[in-house]
Amino acid sequence: MPVNHGFTTLTIKCIPGYDGGLQQSFSIELFDSRDSKLVLNLTDSIVSTFELSGLQPATTYDINVFAVNVKGKSEPFSFSTKTAVPPIELEGM
Repeated sequence: MPVNHGFTTLTIKCIPGYDGGLQQSFSIELFDSRDSKLVLNLTDSIVSTFELSGLQPATTYDINVFAVNVKGKSEPFSFSTKTAVPPIELEGM
């Protein structure tokens, strides 16, 4: 599950596994790890890459990724990741 971190963005690429011949999509739940508040809940049946934007910089997020098909939802693949820390501007340097 490759993840790209920006200051206010995360890009998550889901790599499909064996689908048993059934069309699958992916679902992502993104929680702020500080208070476990749900920030985003997305499902996409066309692409397996999610561009998550509008996030807070230098913030840790807990993420659950599910594969979904007509039979239901998989167990979550869960991980945590952090958006990048913005650069500090120093005067006189």
